Amino acid sequence: MIKRLDLPPYTIDPQKHSRYDERQTVFMRRFWDRKASFYGKEYRENVAEIIACDSPGYSRLDFARILAAWTVNDCFSDAFSWKRLGQADPSMIKIGVHPVPDQALMSKQVKETARMYGADLVGICELNPKWVYSRPKRGPD
Repeated sequence: MIKRLDLPPYTIDPQKHSRYDERQTVFMRRFWDRKASFYGKEYRENVAEIIACDSPGYSRLDFARILAAWTVNDCFSDAFSWKRLGQADPSMIKIGVHPVPDQALMSKQVKETARMYGADLVGICELNPKWVYSRPKRGPD
């Protein structure tokens, strides 16, 4: 049973929450923040030594999971682009972009397609701009 909510089940204090600059994430700071202890370091460096320390969260299994999770990013990073990744099937280019006259039908079709590709649970919601980075992932200005 899916429960539909008109409002989120939480409140956000706008005095404490604001959109976050992606350049400040640990993933991006390693490229530009010379003061960071991880500047210029790759998370895959010294894996054997890290595993040997036997610290919780840094086992061989943990690293296997990390590498598996990063495979999509590492091998298909262009899949996250807003720009076209290459030449599309010419028959699809002729179709173009059109408005969605029936949002309920479109939602049903998106969910069917996601399930066709193996998704178990699919949901659709409005995008809250507060959950989108305020700046892209390049170094500081």
